[in-house]
Amino acid sequence: MKTKQKSVCQTCRKRKLGCDGKRPGCSQCVLTGRECDGYTTSWTFIPQKAQPQSLPKTQELRLQPSNDIIQLVINSYIPGSEITANTSDHTQSRICGSWVEALPVLHCRHTPNSVLFTAIQALSTSIISKNALDCLQSYQVAIQTLRKSFTTGHDVDVIAAIMCLTLVEVMLPESASALTAHIKGVGLVLQAHGAESCKSGVLHKLFVGFRPLLITEAFRHRMPIFLAQEDWINVPFSVFTPSPMQNLLSRSVGIPALLQRIDTLLDTPCQQTPDEVRETFFSFIDAMRNLEALETSLHLQAESKTHWSRGADIWYPNVTMANVHTHLWTFKIICLTEMERLGLFFPCIILEDASLSSRFQFDHVQADTVELGRHICQSMEYLLQDEMKLFGPASTFFPLRVVYERFLAMGDRCKEDAGYVEGVVGRLVGKGLRSAPVIIFDVE
Repeated sequence: MKTKQKSVCQTCRKRKLGCDGKRPGCSQCVLTGRECDGYTTSWTFIPQKAQPQSLPKTQELRLQPSNDIIQLVINSYIPGSEITANTSDHTQSRICGSWVEALPVLHCRHTPNSVLFTAIQALSTSIISKNALDCLQSYQVAIQTLRKSFTTGHDVDVIAAIMCLTLVEVMLPESASALTAHIKGVGLVLQAHGAESCKSGVLHKLFVGFRPLLITEAFRHRMPIFLAQEDWINVPFSVFTPSPMQNLLSRSVGIPALLQRIDTLLDTPCQQTPDEVRETFFSFIDAMRNLEALETSLHLQAESKTHWSRGADIWYPNVTMANVHTHLWTFKIICLTEMERLGLFFPCIILEDASLSSRFQFDHVQADTVELGRHICQSMEYLLQDEMKLFGPASTFFPLRVVYERFLAMGDRCKEDAGYVEGVVGRLVGKGLRSAPVIIFDVE
């Protein structure tokens, strides 16, 4: 006896579309604005067939229906509690990783040789297979298909495919250069679409999901990014309410431009005027005030505590609050460190200017950055829980990279702290995120 899939709604069945079976309405219907007609319970009887012989896991994966493969990706990447939350609230994606929930909507019109399907296949293989050769082969097929699709593929499908391959890169022990290329590629395609195209639909979900990577990459390269433009800050969130993490990113997206400016000042210090140095310093003060204001508003607006102590660790009500705090503390470390550098390079301008020195306690910078760094480390146990799936551990890369660099700069004072980060990186590798040493230790 065989039944029709109860997880396919009547609307998708009539239109012969892929359906993720969510209730009360599937993602396909919700994201396209259709009315979901619900699910059938009728039975169909067919002759029973012999059971096939068991297959190796990777071969079995290739034979599974594409819906099952996508569900594997979703279940492996997004924390279970967040999947439940997103089914009841389609106006706001609370976590950035929820973009993978758009895959069922996108893949339904594709053949097994399409750019998106091969990318999903590569991602699912990297999740389920312990065989490095299988992972590499499926990745190479996806890359070849992606190259061909730049002239023939649909832009949204290409974005989703690159996003899938970015996750594959995180699980491969290779150089960060390929990861950087994927991030840059998505940025160029989004920029070509324009901010207006990213305010609703599937493209909005993809934009929200990739925005953190684009911005943290700008921090890593100390370069300004198009997302700092006013229309890119406001227009994509003119329809749907931004999450706390997106609000944090909007307040921080201008900092990479300040990092470039400070590099210019320090590369040619003799050519800089006192006014340029002061202006840069004041810009960092404004950035710090923005971060502190957001931190205060988080506590005031929250219905309960945003974080609390649990033994030696810091615990959170959800993964969003964990990511907001660890990234906020990371941005503060960056700002404090750069302001300290300005004071060391231009003491006559910064330290002897009462209007500047009175607003910034240079004597406290090292202690403050160490404290913030330790708060981030104390958050790792929460983010590395098994129930955080891949999203929680993967979201630690940027904070750990900044913290590790700061701890090393502090020398013997923070030797144990640096050792703790190294231990966390080993745990990330054990969870399948094999690029962690390359990215966090900044190994080219």
